[in-house]
Amino acid sequence: MEMVLEQDAGRCLLRLEGEMTIYHAMEIKQKFMEILHEFEALTVSLAKVTDMDTSGAQLLILIKKEALAMGRHLTLADHSPPVLALLELYDLAGQLGDPMFIPHDCNGSGGRT
Repeated sequence: MEMVLEQDAGRCLLRLEGEMTIYHAMEIKQKFMEILHEFEALTVSLAKVTDMDTSGAQLLILIKKEALAMGRHLTLADHSPPVLALLELYDLAGQLGDPMFIPHDCNGSGGRT
């Protein structure tokens, strides 16, 4: 899992790239906690997350709750197909509270039905 941090005037964009699984959960959690303490606003781009398991979903719920408790603004954005699939499977979209855009061709059929 690669985490790329971009900063601008008190705001922060964190790009996650790779697997968001149990194998990387502690590393990701520690980085999130450091960043939440440093920035008032954080946007997390999930566009390049290639795989997500239950631990990844639990981690997103945890960081949303931590941000709220700390008075920080955390936005999850650019959900990749693996992230969307897991959040849909567990019906977590409402709990996370961020808009999710489902691509027009989300089933890979190339527009064919």
